[in-house]
Amino acid sequence: MDIPFEDYSRENKFLLPVAIKQFREVFGLSNDDDQERFLNGFEARFAKFNFSEYAIAVNSGTTALELSLNALGVKKGDEVILPSYTYIATGLSVMNLNAIPVFADIDKDTWTISPGSIRKNITSKTRAIIAVHIHGNPCAMKDIMEISRKHRLPVIEDASHAHGAEYDGIKVGNFGVGCFSCYTNKNFGCFGNAGLITVNNKLLYKAILGLIKVSNDPAGPLSHRTPCRMGLFEAAFLNAKLPFLGEINEKMVYLASLYKKKISAFFNVQKSEKNAKNVYRDFVILTKDRVRLEVFLRKKGIIAKSRYRSPLHKMPYFRGFVNPAARLPVTDEVSEAALALPIPLFLSGEEIDRICCTLRKFVSLHA
Repeated sequence: MDIPFEDYSRENKFLLPVAIKQFREVFGLSNDDDQERFLNGFEARFAKFNFSEYAIAVNSGTTALELSLNALGVKKGDEVILPSYTYIATGLSVMNLNAIPVFADIDKDTWTISPGSIRKNITSKTRAIIAVHIHGNPCAMKDIMEISRKHRLPVIEDASHAHGAEYDGIKVGNFGVGCFSCYTNKNFGCFGNAGLITVNNKLLYKAILGLIKVSNDPAGPLSHRTPCRMGLFEAAFLNAKLPFLGEINEKMVYLASLYKKKISAFFNVQKSEKNAKNVYRDFVILTKDRVRLEVFLRKKGIIAKSRYRSPLHKMPYFRGFVNPAARLPVTDEVSEAALALPIPLFLSGEEIDRICCTLRKFVSLHA
C-alpha cells in the first residue's frame, strides 16, 4: 500500500461529527450581527489558546501578512527584511504594498532567519522584519527581539507552519505580530484558505480592524486586499479542530522523533533552538541526491516532496530586488537539498519503519 504525502480526508475524518455540529450552527445564523458574533467567538477561543490578547480571523495567511505590514505603516519604497527560504506569499505580501523585500540568509542548523544576516541587511530604509517559523520550527526570537528593540523595528512572525509552537515557553505569535495560515496542509488547517492574526497591542489591533471593515465611506481606511474576513464555514471547521490542536501537535512531535531516531545518522535534519518547541508541520531531510531519492521513494510507493525548490531570491518575480553582490550560501545549500518526507497525522510507526528502511537502502546503493 502506498504511503501518501498527505490525505486530508483521512486526516480530518475524526472531526466530522464535531464539524457537522458547527456547520449546523452556521446555518442557524440569521443576520450579519449573528455572523460577526460567531467569528468573534472563534477569534476569542484562538486568542485564549495562543495566550494572546487579540486574534483576528482573515481569509488567508497572505492577507494576514499584508494587513499587518500595512497597519505597521510599511509603504512604498520601505525595506522589509525576510528570509528567502520561505513560501512565496511571504515575499508577495511585501511586494503587494510596493515595499522592497530584502532577503537575509538562514541559520545552518535551524534553517530559520539568521539574526546575524538581519543585522547586516539593516539600512536607513528598513521598516520591519519578518521572522518565518519555517516547517513549524521557531526562530531565534531572543536575538531577533534584541535587534528589534535596538533599531526600533517591528517584527512580524510568519507562523503559518507553527500554530502552538513555542520559544522560551511562549507561544509564537506573541513576540511580534503573529500571522498564521490555516490552509488545508497546516497542522491547524481547514479545507481551503483561511488565516489568523494575533496581536497584543490594542492600538495595532484597532488599526488592523480598520483595514478589514470596508464601506463606502471615503474617509475610511482601505486594505489592499478586500474582502479580508475569514469565511464562516472555515471558522466553523477550525472551531471544531481547535480543541484537538494540542494533541495534533504532540502526534507530529512524536512522529518526528521516530524519524530522527532512525535516520539522523544518514541524513542532515532540521535542528531546533534548545529552548524552542517545533511542531513539525514538515519533516525535512537534506540530500545532495534529491531528485534521484524522490524518484526512488516514489517507485517504492512513498511520496516525498521538495517544498521550496527555488528560494525567493532566485525567482524571476523578485530578481529586480536582489543585490547582485549579495550571497545567501546557507539558503542556497538548503533549498537545493531539502526533501520533505511524509508526516501525515495518521502515519503509523510501521510506516515510518518502512520509509526509513527504504531511505537506508538508497544510501547503501549510492554510497
